[in-house]
Amino acid sequence: MMRAYDVLFEIADGTKYGFVLASDNGKKAWEVTRLFKSPPTLIKQSIQMTITASEDDITASGARQLKRMSAILSDLEVLMTENDDITLTGLDNEKYLVLLDKNGLKTQTLIHEKNKEPEYQVSLLCWGLY
Repeated sequence: MMRAYDVLFEIADGTKYGFVLASDNGKKAWEVTRLFKSPPTLIKQSIQMTITASEDDITASGARQLKRMSAILSDLEVLMTENDDITLTGLDNEKYLVLLDKNGLKTQTLIHEKNKEPEYQVSLLCWGLY
């Protein structure tokens, strides 16, 4: 089954937010790190990802990508303020119970070639819970 997104967040009320991951040296920007911490922490792993405003090899104008980035940031802000459980279906098709890191989102503009439209990306960190 073909999906229009790489990762999917679902909040307690059933609202879903799908995002496309950026490419980093030919691989999707997705990294899960298993953490070993002493109790009583509920954190099981860190999940680092980078979301892109570019749409799968479709040439988009800079204005269109900026509009898409604005929508992505709005959706992520909703997720960051969520107090109930958030389920993340990752690139690996695994389901993770997560919290988004409250330290904020990192946005960046990448210019791959001169005279080409830039790619807009946002990086975020999630904490996988037990």
